[in-house]
Parts: sequence; C-alpha cells; structure tokens
Amino acid sequence: MRRPRTGSALRAAALAALVCLLGALPARAGAAVATLDDFAWLAGSWMNESERTTTEEHWTDVRGGTMLGMFRLTVAGTARMHELILLEQDGDDVVMRLRHFGAGMRAWEDAPIVFRLTEAAAGVYLFTQEDAPTTLEYRRTDEGSLVVTLSKQNDEGAVQRTRFEMRRAE
Repeated sequence: MRRPRTGSALRAAALAALVCLLGALPARAGAAVATLDDFAWLAGSWMNESERTTTEEHWTDVRGGTMLGMFRLTVAGTARMHELILLEQDGDDVVMRLRHFGAGMRAWEDAPIVFRLTEAAAGVYLFTQEDAPTTLEYRRTDEGSLVVTLSKQNDEGAVQRTRFEMRRAE
C-alpha cells in the first residue's frame, strides 16, 4: 500500500508536472523565431512546369526590411491566379501579407491575408494565418528545391494540403 505524499514530495511532483507542461508549450510570444535575413536564400526565380501546369514564384532581395514576392499559376496556357506577397520584419517577428488576384487584377480578398512566422528550423519555415486554421510552410530542400505547402482546414474539419515543388529557374 502506497503512503500518501508529504508536502515536499507533492510540491516536487507538481513542479515536475509543470516543467513537462511548459516544455510542451510553443515559444513565448514575441520571441524571435527567425529574422527576415534568414530568407535571403529565397531571392530569385523558382519554377515547376508540367504538361498542363506551370507554377512560378519570384522574390526580390531583402531591402528596407522587406522582400516582395509574386506567385503565378498557369493551367493550359491561361493564368489562373496571381499572388502578391510581402515579407517584412515586424519587431521580432517576420510577417507575410498576401493577396490573390484573377484576370484584370481583380482582388479575391478585401484585405491582405496575414501570416506570422511561428516556427523555423533547418530550412523549414512555418507561417500561421492570424485568423484561420491555415498554415504555409516554406521548405528549402538539400537538393536545392523550394517546396511550399498550404494546409487549410475544410468545412468538415479535415486538413487539406496543396504542395508546390519548384526549382530555381535558369
């Protein structure tokens, strides 16, 4: 039969549980995950072409605390979607703002969609949308590819992933 824990043993157990719980929490708000300079590798042109579809992403160098990007999706020779992207340093955070456009540069959204960099490690950068369960992962592979994965929850709660793998354009 186990004896009831004494006050010091109980405090020690509670402290151990608290340490385990805190270790499972994300980094504190405001802690720098990465800086905009960590994205310098992204500058340039990236592309993937298949029989019917071309995806491309172009990025400027880091300058003035920002990087500008553009994504274009072309299907069967017709541009289906354009995306303008702004990466900027916001205090300790890196923030991504983007808007989608169709033909005639008609915006799909009323305002930019805002993502914050929430994780960064070994060439993987995860941006989380501020007001929706949506993430954008930018991954730099060892082979020199750029893989962008959009993960979004559908109405039924299932996560849908769309993956774009691109190589540096010549």
